Amino acid sequence: MAFFSMFSSSRNVILPLLASALLASSCGSGNAQLLKSGTTEERFKAGMKALDNEDYQEAQQFFNAIILQDPASDYADDAQFYLAESYYRNGDYKLAAYNYNRLRTSFPNSSFQREAFFRSGESYYRSSPTYDRDQRETTYAIDVYKAFISIYPNDSLSAIAASRVGELQEKLAQKEYMTADLYMKMENYKSAVMYFDRLIEDYPNTRFARLAAARKEAAQVRLKELLQASSTPK
Repeated sequence: MAFFSMFSSSRNVILPLLASALLASSCGSGNAQLLKSGTTEERFKAGMKALDNEDYQEAQQFFNAIILQDPASDYADDAQFYLAESYYRNGDYKLAAYNYNRLRTSFPNSSFQREAFFRSGESYYRSSPTYDRDQRETTYAIDVYKAFISIYPNDSLSAIAASRVGELQEKLAQKEYMTADLYMKMENYKSAVMYFDRLIEDYPNTRFARLAAARKEAAQVRLKELLQASSTPK
């Protein structure tokens, strides 16, 4: 029911009907009939069958129909979880993360809470780009994994989450290191030292922190030399 709290009462009626019509128009006649007049259980079984057959778009149609039209049913949280799974299995990780998170907020008592929590982190993890790109998803993944570990410290998935955190922190450290290195090449040693310091403080257990320590020392030497040269009378 939480999903519907953001809409006015009129939209609560119109949205499910509109969604049903749109979904049915893209299905075959048999599935269209299920979407239009099938029971929630029939729709869920059809969605699971489509998911097993890797027909992700059709699975999404059935799961969305349940979430929109019968959000208080016993199948609603199952539909929400497997909707997220359909996006995840199809490689659409940003939508997967959104839908796993939606389950966590809309169905706090769901038996899928733990798995959706971890899969949310996995979705961000798989969305994480190379070190030279924007690292928003990387940061999201780290935050989710750390939160998961704090809530489920003895869970077997927490070991995987901890490993993922280490891997992703290496990527963030690499980004900082390459920025500092660029400043070194530009002979902007003051900025280089600043980035090396930040890397060492934020990611002390990464291999780039060890590299940064040595490079920082070299930058400080060059900075001192430049300062001495500039203060020496000509």
